[in-house]
Amino acid sequence: MKQTLIQTLLLLLLFSCTSKSVESESKNPPSIKFSKDNELQFTFMVFDKSNMEIFFKRYEQFEAENKYFKNDIEQLKKSNYSNEITGRFKSFKQHSELPNYEDFEIAIDDLNRKYYESDDEYFEFCIQYVFFNQCLPKEIQNKWTQTIEGDFKFNYTFMFLLREKCKIIDQMIYGEIGYWDKKLEPIFFDHIFNEITPERAKKIKEILLKDVIFNDIHIRSERDNFIYLLDQTINEKWRLILSDWN
Repeated sequence: MKQTLIQTLLLLLLFSCTSKSVESESKNPPSIKFSKDNELQFTFMVFDKSNMEIFFKRYEQFEAENKYFKNDIEQLKKSNYSNEITGRFKSFKQHSELPNYEDFEIAIDDLNRKYYESDDEYFEFCIQYVFFNQCLPKEIQNKWTQTIEGDFKFNYTFMFLLREKCKIIDQMIYGEIGYWDKKLEPIFFDHIFNEITPERAKKIKEILLKDVIFNDIHIRSERDNFIYLLDQTINEKWRLILSDWN
């Protein structure tokens, strides 16, 4: 009787320790080797969906003779320099550089250049400034002077885990799945891009919230900021573009 009681107590103690160990592991994900650098090849851009629709309605005639182009360029030339970033994007400083005065000077200089061989060449070069100015979310509109170089770079470790845990991202990188809007091709030229649709954004978010590895203190802010971009995409407020700098 005494021996049975001791055995029972030992089993209960063992169960309690195992249970606490499992609980601890679920709250504290296994440690990972953390890199302080950002992933530079695969980055992200975001655009206001409704503004993009307006832009492409105005630029159905995608050439220098477009009646809106000259006026849009003249308005940009009158722009004042500002590097102000507002809203949630204030917490994105580790992901992207603020627009600086040199970016602004280069953009205005490009818009004022007169030595292009043709009006079409000028249009092709400058329409990117117009697009970014009109289509970036208002919180980051001042990044228009950076165009595609104003993209968002996430931590290397976070991106490594995202690709490992979320096969959708890897499939998009390799071009196995994706959405390629033909209208964006003359904006991005030969730059490689692939759009994350609202449906895929939902699946990516589910994985980020479900897998405990993304609870690691080193990458938690990366996860939360990325989910912010996904949420705006899921709600069809923004369009989220995966960019490949290979």
